[in-house]
Amino acid sequence: MKFTFAVLSDIHVVAWDPESHRRLEVCLKDYAAMKHPPDFIVINGDLTEGFAEDYTVLKRILSEHARVPVYVTNGNHEYYRMWYKDGSFSTDTFPNGWSTAEAMARFLGFLGKPLPYYDLRLKGLRFVFMSAERYRDTDPAIREDAWISDGQFAWLERILREESRPLHADAKGMAETASAAEADPAPAALEAAEPESGGAGPAGSPGEDETGLQPADSSPGEVAYRPHGRKRPVFVFLHQPLPHTVAGSYDPGEKGVVQDVRLRELLGRHPNVCFFSGHTHYTLASPGIYFEDGCSHMGTSSVRRPIGDGIDPAPVESESVLVEVAPHSVTIRGRRHNTGEWLPSAVFEKRY
Repeated sequence: MKFTFAVLSDIHVVAWDPESHRRLEVCLKDYAAMKHPPDFIVINGDLTEGFAEDYTVLKRILSEHARVPVYVTNGNHEYYRMWYKDGSFSTDTFPNGWSTAEAMARFLGFLGKPLPYYDLRLKGLRFVFMSAERYRDTDPAIREDAWISDGQFAWLERILREESRPLHADAKGMAETASAAEADPAPAALEAAEPESGGAGPAGSPGEDETGLQPADSSPGEVAYRPHGRKRPVFVFLHQPLPHTVAGSYDPGEKGVVQDVRLRELLGRHPNVCFFSGHTHYTLASPGIYFEDGCSHMGTSSVRRPIGDGIDPAPVESESVLVEVAPHSVTIRGRRHNTGEWLPSAVFEKRY
């Protein structure tokens, strides 16, 4: 049995920018119109510019056009409310009365979870959604990179260790995991944050009536992937790439991840990991958009503003990837939504 999921990034939905609304709508409609639409969608960071009205528009678009469950991560632009004063971009007055804590609270209200990182078991496989937990208002050296806490590293390491065990050791793991919950010292809050089946978020959370997010597919009966070997693919999502991996990650002014050496070493011990990132906006036709270095690294371009051969954003293109999971392979295919075409140069396969 096969299944597919789409990975979008850098949708940059801004309330005052109708083109950002249109491009996301075109993307979602493109996937929905396929003969075999994806089973779910991941939006890997840079959802908004961090304003409440941006999240409101995003919730509306997802509720109107997303026909499958949607899972999200945050990106550096979720902190960008700090750059604005009286509706205008103002670097001199940064952080303009805003903070990491307030930006994170707003994202968590949209996400409907007590922690910004979480993992799910979908179709019998592990999906890990990481988070950049701090922004440069807490430390200017962070810049636009992802800062990851020790708690998140411990959580990730435990998940990857679990997924590297022989298959018979995972017999009890077919329900949705509670890994993120175990890292949180407030179990009462976790219980309140868990959505009801078919619901959209926790009772009393901001925007609960509008959110397009969906509960996890945690049915123990749906096992799409059961190879004979010891390893199964694990899908890890973080908005920022590791440096010197995918196209666009070679900027000397950015590390991508503050603790890049630590994360690279951890992921490199697990060749079954497929690591998806956005952030660079580099088109899927870019050389090196897929990279193997212990694990697999895949850049996913941008729905709102892909970058072409030069430094200027491509004016028309809108791109993302579709991932097909088969019993012994994972195939990633690039999609251009403004033309509704597959990109023949952006097809990558990893076998297990």
